[in-house]
Amino acid sequence: SRPFQMGLTRLGGTIKLVQQNIADETAKGWALDLGVQRNLRTDLTLGLSVLNAGSKLKFIEEPFKLPLTVGGGISYLLGGLITVTADIKHRIYDNRLTAGIGTEFWVRPSLALRAGYLGILKEALDSDVQSSSRKLEGSLKGLGAGFGFKISNLSGNDLLLDYALSPARDLGTAHRISFSLRFGPIFESNHPKQNTEKLLLLSP
Repeated sequence: SRPFQMGLTRLGGTIKLVQQNIADETAKGWALDLGVQRNLRTDLTLGLSVLNAGSKLKFIEEPFKLPLTVGGGISYLLGGLITVTADIKHRIYDNRLTAGIGTEFWVRPSLALRAGYLGILKEALDSDVQSSSRKLEGSLKGLGAGFGFKISNLSGNDLLLDYALSPARDLGTAHRISFSLRFGPIFESNHPKQNTEKLLLLSP
């Protein structure tokens, strides 16, 4: 991943390798995430993103598309350590619209705790798949939580480890782990610890 800054506007992008496993079958592909943020003031930021733009995955002979998603959100910084966010996302191919809120608290410079809630505003469902678990929109099924570790070295590089526990609808609960290596000094921002894009891990 690599960030760029132009005045109060920050741009970023990530190229990622995607791998999914079902039983003994494995599918691999690549995807691109793009985002832009703009500071409205020192504690208030707006953002837009495009996620999972990339190749199709294929299990055996059955190809399927990655969940291409466009979204927008806002974040507010409280007391220099706690970030509160709200966002809305649209998954293009399955016509799914969601809204979420989340918070991130930096307990130490190297440790962040995260929690969030995701609600479904619109979803295209088959008439015969209206299971009871998909009707529990207002229940605890939308809650997620996670944490992040950051290890920095003298060269200004950061090794990032992020974990999230989030609902996966009819599949139960999803455990998500990501490793990132960030090269070079980080662009100047109003809060160098802020890493709110990792709250996206809480969303299915």
